[in-house]
Amino acid sequence: MSQPKDSIKGQIISFYNNELYQKLNAYYGKTTLFNILKIERNENRHSAFLAWLLDVKGSHGLGEEPFRRFMRLLSKQDGKYDHPFLLGNYRIDYMKVDTERTATAKGYKRRGRVDVDVEFAYAISKDDKPTQAHIILENKIYTEEHDEQTKLYHDWALEEDKGKKKWLIGVFLSPEYTEKCAGDIDDFKYVKITYGDVLKYVIEPLLAQEMSDETRMIISDYIVNLGQPLKSTKDDGTNNLVKEDTILALTRENKDRFSKLYDDYFQLLNGALYSVCFKEKAQYLKNVFGEERFNEIEAYATDCELLKGFFESNAVLIRMILNEGLNNYYENKSEIISKLLDIRGNHRQKYIFNGLSYENKGRLCHAIVKCYAEQHKSLAVTDLQSVFHTPVKNDDKIVASLKDAQKTKDSSGKEGGNYYLKKEDWIPVKDGNVVVWSYWPDRFFLPFKECVKAWGFVIEEIE
Repeated sequence: MSQPKDSIKGQIISFYNNELYQKLNAYYGKTTLFNILKIERNENRHSAFLAWLLDVKGSHGLGEEPFRRFMRLLSKQDGKYDHPFLLGNYRIDYMKVDTERTATAKGYKRRGRVDVDVEFAYAISKDDKPTQAHIILENKIYTEEHDEQTKLYHDWALEEDKGKKKWLIGVFLSPEYTEKCAGDIDDFKYVKITYGDVLKYVIEPLLAQEMSDETRMIISDYIVNLGQPLKSTKDDGTNNLVKEDTILALTRENKDRFSKLYDDYFQLLNGALYSVCFKEKAQYLKNVFGEERFNEIEAYATDCELLKGFFESNAVLIRMILNEGLNNYYENKSEIISKLLDIRGNHRQKYIFNGLSYENKGRLCHAIVKCYAEQHKSLAVTDLQSVFHTPVKNDDKIVASLKDAQKTKDSSGKEGGNYYLKKEDWIPVKDGNVVVWSYWPDRFFLPFKECVKAWGFVIEEIE
């Protein structure tokens, strides 16, 4: 990055005259059909779009191309789907696509709704008997999985397909990669994909295809919608609706544009960020830039009011530019940048504890137990169990001795339960090693979080 020489006013004028800024401003200033209907982050509407796109007989007129690209994406994420979907040497004989399909199964008091349900048959050669397949897709935008939904859908699909010899494929779609879901068992795993994956490998390439003006408009609107950090409502678990900025996915072209603008105007943009953060979030800025660079920014920002006005006049775009540009240079601090900008990007990190970040509740809780054990080295297994006494499920324990955990069975009958059992995850105590539970839905995590708060442990959640 070269050092800008213009005054603050000169850089602001140059920024507004920059061709990339003008293109991005026009792009993100578009009003889409999703904006008009106020369904930008409605999960059901996203599911409906995906169902429309994947249907080989859909009104989009693109035939099998979207579905084939989707199956190739699944093959990229999970090796067992490599052939024939990776190569594409198959024909599709039958397809039925549904959304919000009711799912019930034996042993469950509740019912669920499968977001996107695809049944299809395919064959490799004309003489082959078609193979029946069934895709169950769970789509999440704000909330995490609750009530072991994916396990219910898996069990329902097995009952639904019983005797039909269907190959079951589970897909878990979310803004960020999900490491594990309740439906993952020994011989069945959901394929984890993100909206960024769907945009990159399925939707964007379709724009090179011949299509009607109506279809192109719908797909283009959807792409813009994925990249707009719009203010939307989210239930925070306490029946209170809160607001947050969200980005589901960015096109490669716009990622490059944001990075280039940051490179060309890094001093102006960092100064604008300083102007809106210097009081309440100065420490975050120092953590990102370091003391020397922070002092340079502070020295540059001689007119904080002008810079603050510049930031607030272009808040959406400047946040997006900074989000992309800063993460190119400070990738290991993405969780701090996300919090600093009050923007939800595609970062995997969700929690900060003791200066380190964690991408899921299981890893966070493991770190907390390990920290406590290191602070109290005289504790035995039973002592640690009495401290971490929040019940997880029936007689299972949050913390268990390695020996007991290895004997515990999960819902599929596999020994080892849902504990972190790799050697590097063992936590030494006075009389052996303990391991920690890995699956933490909110009904288990929230009481645990309140418990450790009483000990002075601070958990920061990244929105």
